[in-house]
Formats: sequence, structure tokens, C-alpha cells
Amino acid sequence: MPGAAGRVDVLGPPKALAFAFLGVGAWTQNWLDPRGELTPREVGEMFGTLVVDGLKDGSFPAKTRKR
Repeated sequence: MPGAAGRVDVLGPPKALAFAFLGVGAWTQNWLDPRGELTPREVGEMFGTLVVDGLKDGSFPAKTRKR
């Protein structure tokens, strides 16, 4: 999962980033109303795009965390 300069730890520790990606949908069952503005499929596609695009090479900001 390369990010800026080929590293994912630019944003934070890899374990924390993994939990963030998992957490994107972890509470969906608590707030998603199937009769609401977005269908479950639309929400899934939106979340999928968010996660996949976030893993694309070069999509992480170069500097976001102080070391």
C-alpha cells in the first residue's frame, strides 16, 4: 500500500490506518436508513471509492504528521 514516497506511515502508524479503513463502515448499521436519501448500495460504493482511492499511489499528502 504505497503512499507518498512509497510509505503509508506518512499519515500515521499502519495499524491505526488499517483500523481507520475498517472503521469507515463499522457503524453503518447504526445510522443507515435503507429508505433514506442514499441506498445501501450507494453508501457501499461511496465508501469503497473512498478507501480504494485512499490507497492509490501518491494520494496521501506529503506531510501531515509531525515526527
